[in-house]
Amino acid sequence: MASYRGGTRTNNEILTIFFTRLWELKIPSKIRILIWRIAHDYLPTLHNLRVRSLVVNTLCPVCQMEEESVDHLFRVCTFTQQVLWGVGVTVSTCNRESSWKNWLAAEFVNQSIEACKIRSIAYWAIWYNRNKLYHEGMREQAHEVVGFIKAYYAETTILGERL
Repeated sequence: MASYRGGTRTNNEILTIFFTRLWELKIPSKIRILIWRIAHDYLPTLHNLRVRSLVVNTLCPVCQMEEESVDHLFRVCTFTQQVLWGVGVTVSTCNRESSWKNWLAAEFVNQSIEACKIRSIAYWAIWYNRNKLYHEGMREQAHEVVGFIKAYYAETTILGERL
């Protein structure tokens, strides 16, 4: 059982709430789909590519500290932590889920819709930045990614209000 704002919920309930909340977010579909792929570990991270014998080097191209997995890139990576801190996304200190999907679901369920929206945009920007670095060798600083996320969030919020 996992905690949920003062009560307890089963993992299945938390996952149901997470996916319902995800699909209701007023953000572009490409970001919602990316979050779904992140939750299911369906991204071509270097770990997943190594499992399929497509790469040998699995060191995170962003921080060069650990193997690049979904969990590392979106939770542990120092670059990601700097970006999330920069946009004001807090990571729950009571979330001790070992499963990546359950951890992410609990983070979404225990935060406001706006925090989920910012986190989703941040993960999308982090993945975009990682791909730009890996494929083109172009590295952005954390503060540049933070600026992009804030601008994109403001734009999607304004567009959402107009619709």
